Amino acid sequence: MTQKAAVLPSPSEDFSQSYFRQWVIFFLLMAGVAAFYWHETHLNRSRPVPAPTTSPEMRNWFYLLRMPEVQIHSDIRSSQKQMSKWIEALEKEGFHFLLLSEVLSDIQNGIALPEKTAVILFDPGFRRTSDTYKPVLTRMNVPAVWLTNGKAIELKDKRYVSQHVVSVMRESGLWDVGFYSPDAPVSVQTKDHHTFVLGARSPWKQDAGHFALNRGPLGEPLDRLNVNAKWTEEDLVNRLLVERPVQGPTILSLQQIQGRNWGIGMDIDSTRDTRFTLRAPADKRSGSFYWLGTLGLNDVHLRIEVKSLIGEMRILLRSDPVTGEDVSVVLGRGKVAVEQTRNFKAETLATVPCPDITPNIPFTALLAIKGRELAVAVNDHPLVALDSLSLPTSNKGMIRLVVQDSLTGVGEARSVRMICTPLQKK
Repeated sequence: MTQKAAVLPSPSEDFSQSYFRQWVIFFLLMAGVAAFYWHETHLNRSRPVPAPTTSPEMRNWFYLLRMPEVQIHSDIRSSQKQMSKWIEALEKEGFHFLLLSEVLSDIQNGIALPEKTAVILFDPGFRRTSDTYKPVLTRMNVPAVWLTNGKAIELKDKRYVSQHVVSVMRESGLWDVGFYSPDAPVSVQTKDHHTFVLGARSPWKQDAGHFALNRGPLGEPLDRLNVNAKWTEEDLVNRLLVERPVQGPTILSLQQIQGRNWGIGMDIDSTRDTRFTLRAPADKRSGSFYWLGTLGLNDVHLRIEVKSLIGEMRILLRSDPVTGEDVSVVLGRGKVAVEQTRNFKAETLATVPCPDITPNIPFTALLAIKGRELAVAVNDHPLVALDSLSLPTSNKGMIRLVVQDSLTGVGEARSVRMICTPLQKK
């Protein structure tokens, strides 16, 4: 007969020490797994490999983004969160982050840049900005340029990072570090311990801050876009896409950024709603906007679908307000007109009747301009064929759109869809 008392533990016995070694091993294993996960997802987060670019026209194009400084009253966690959102949104849209030294080296060596190459810039480089954003960029493995006051660092100004921090940043491989002083070139040190100089008296264009896109050749002052701290991630992405050069078939649409209309170019297979409506403001007789991405695009084919038009729609091609040049096609009630402006003087080249253009009735217009030639058709009815255009003297022309109504002041083009296709030169 089995003695139960011999096998059952006494209620007073303490077995906690029996499992102490097992619990220690368990927690060590869990800590090891957690450390490995953190290491792989943070320290070893690989930078996206840019897709190869074969188009020679694109090799010199890159965006330069000057990120906002972190103010004393700013919330550090909110600023870090916003920076993470900006970077994630740009990467999702296909942007690739490179060091400025890498970009300039590729341009100099004739290596094509990815279409959406972006360089992040901090200037001036204050300590609070470093403490806020550097951990985010390190975690996401995103390179950037740090420009700071060299003299202030020498004097150990507490508002700026220390020389030790600068050295650590450069050795990390994620930073170009530049030092500047008044009326002197900016000296930039790279991760490879090389030094290059930006600009003569200043590396920036006189009005730098408004545009992000830079195009070669080397040696010219750079543009930079001052990123607004109030921009959402969608605002920033759209603002950069506004400047995206049109290379192939592109939908020319409209996007509001912080309450302002911007012309934006989107891929032909975009899933976004690409139709837009343009109205003349109540206090004006016309409304207009332009597409920065069509800068220098002189020969194009345009397909324009309009659901409803009140007043006139004017499509300006090769439009350069500085030189006073453009070729405009005016679509209005029952007519189509072609005008040409040279040295701010306009002349009418053709006016033809077009019964297909009637208020509130849909129509489709096709425009093709190449060299001295222009052709216009509405609803597949050829209307204009000219071969007497003046060749543009500027390579800064863009496509613009204007709606107006000189009679009632209520110009409106509703549900417009525009497809732009560059025409290759022979």
